[in-house]
Amino acid sequence: MLDNFSPERTKGAVEIIRAWEKENGKHIEIESSGGITIDTIHDYAITGVDFVSVGALTHSIKSLDMSGISPSPIPIWRCVPIVPPARIAAFSGSTAHISI
Repeated sequence: MLDNFSPERTKGAVEIIRAWEKENGKHIEIESSGGITIDTIHDYAITGVDFVSVGALTHSIKSLDMSGISPSPIPIWRCVPIVPPARIAAFSGSTAHISI
């Protein structure tokens, strides 16, 4: 997990990790998180990380009580905005994890 790294610092860390992987024949899944927004997700996606966590997807959404409006629960996939070319891989707390 690369938390609160700038895109430039993330790219440097990814290069170091990928070099270690080559030397050791192992793969490490790298996730970038912290301070990433819809406007900056592309900058992080092109650094070579495997996942990008964007808390802004859920932190910036205002809630709406729909308990009396819909006869059945709304599937979560219809409530979450998708950011092309990424896809939502998982949820952890209030953070949506984006798979690149």
